[in-house]
Amino acid sequence: MADHVLLEAGDDLVRQLSHEREAVKAVLELVWNSLDADATKVDVTLERSSLDGVEKVVVSDNGDGITPEKARTAFKQVGNSDKREGGTTARLQRPLHGKAGRGRLRAFALGDSTRWTSTARAVDGRLMRSTIESEVRRRTTWRIDSQPASETADTGTKVELWGKQSRHLHRLLEPKAATQITAVLAPYLLTWTDVRVTYDGQLINPRTQIQDEEQSKDLTFEYDGEIHPFEIRLIHWRTGSERTIALCDAASSPVETIDASVEHSDFAYTAYVLWKPMHRHRNEVPLIMLGGDTPLAPLLRAARTWIASRFEERRRRQRRQLVDKWIDEGVYPYASRAEGGQAQAELGRSIWSPRPSTVTSQPTRSRNGSRSLCCRTRFATTRTRWSRSWRTCCGWGKATSATCTGSSSRPASPTSSAPRPSSPPGFSS
Repeated sequence: MADHVLLEAGDDLVRQLSHEREAVKAVLELVWNSLDADATKVDVTLERSSLDGVEKVVVSDNGDGITPEKARTAFKQVGNSDKREGGTTARLQRPLHGKAGRGRLRAFALGDSTRWTSTARAVDGRLMRSTIESEVRRRTTWRIDSQPASETADTGTKVELWGKQSRHLHRLLEPKAATQITAVLAPYLLTWTDVRVTYDGQLINPRTQIQDEEQSKDLTFEYDGEIHPFEIRLIHWRTGSERTIALCDAASSPVETIDASVEHSDFAYTAYVLWKPMHRHRNEVPLIMLGGDTPLAPLLRAARTWIASRFEERRRRQRRQLVDKWIDEGVYPYASRAEGGQAQAELGRSIWSPRPSTVTSQPTRSRNGSRSLCCRTRFATTRTRWSRSWRTCCGWGKATSATCTGSSSRPASPTSSAPRPSSPPGFSS
């Protein structure tokens, strides 16, 4: 028996969600729908066209499915989802993610035509299969057909989306797509280890991508005269360029995601900021830029301060490890190790950068009066090759013998035994 359900929502909201251009975000919404149905297996399949583009997106799961009764209510309203914030799933008591039923409209970002096929046990105990279909040109009307299913059939839902010609779908094929999905789902998958999610044939397994993890449970921020506790879970990724701050509820379900690509660009990370009332402040991130009154502003300030302190500690550790490496290679230019603030000045503020792209070329005057790169720059960029020649210098570009003039040509092999500097200029050993 087929039925038609008319969506009750403002046309502006429907148009905005159905024209969502962030394809990965749309896929994630469908994955969360599956997890909210107590699925333990979710597969995202990308079917390709003859031109190797995305022709069809399929998301299937083994969850509890959508009953005929639920289909007629869930596809009728947006903004009044039965997924209560902070609630749990009916069978496995896992945290609900739901975003007020917006996922089904965001699905149109992946296809102009959509079909949901779901097998679930109805209120009367019978196993029913429901087919729910719509098109973007009639996006407020859903055709629902429910028929009895075989008692041996498995419960679950399959969502199919096709017929969209858009460049943004190609982003689903980029390696970054799997990275984004891993970063968003990481806290959930690390907690519920029986859940298996695959994306385009690739298992989403955050454990294999995590380099390190830090956590703080005693953080607070002040808002409106009150002290609010929150937590941060900071995950460092082995590869990629993911740099995001995920605002989550207490169950680690992301509410908002902030692009932090310009913050601490020498690391790949996701910082999960956990605050119990986070779901009440959904969509308030833009208010921060406008100077609006929202507790997210002081929360983010406190979170960013803690995150910055952790990365500065990692940088200090990396500098110490770099010096150890140079000592092992026999190319450390000082007679003794520089410690404390001296080491910071040596490796953090001077041209002795461990990243070649940050080396500062510092011109100096050679004996013939021409400007050229001094020896310290060459040593910083090619420290092993030039180390012996550098040691014939007394002080960062000032030549004391004919073997080092500060010119850009390679110095001759030293014939004299010039003293080896004992510490960086400006510091005592």
